[in-house]
Amino acid sequence: MTVNISEQLSTDLSAENVTIKHEIKEFNGVQNLTDDVSIVNQKIGEQTGTGLTQFGDVVSFIANEGDVDEIETEVTGETTLDASTTAVKGGPETSIDGRDV
Repeated sequence: MTVNISEQLSTDLSAENVTIKHEIKEFNGVQNLTDDVSIVNQKIGEQTGTGLTQFGDVVSFIANEGDVDEIETEVTGETTLDASTTAVKGGPETSIDGRDV
């Protein structure tokens, strides 16, 4: 993966000047997010899904949930990764066994 930035790095960097070039075309797997979990202090609603998800859609989702401008992506390959996501709300001592989810 390559991240291209077309302006000087600073605290006011604009997403319109960032492009992520990646060989990963899509992910194939299961998404299971429960209990309104938070990622990087951003709440994500409960959701489940299966099948193929485009890498660009994942970047868009993260940008939207993080309330930032969408970052441009460019697919440079045909790689499909088998990967699944599980998230549950818990405390600092909470652990997840993937076999139980």
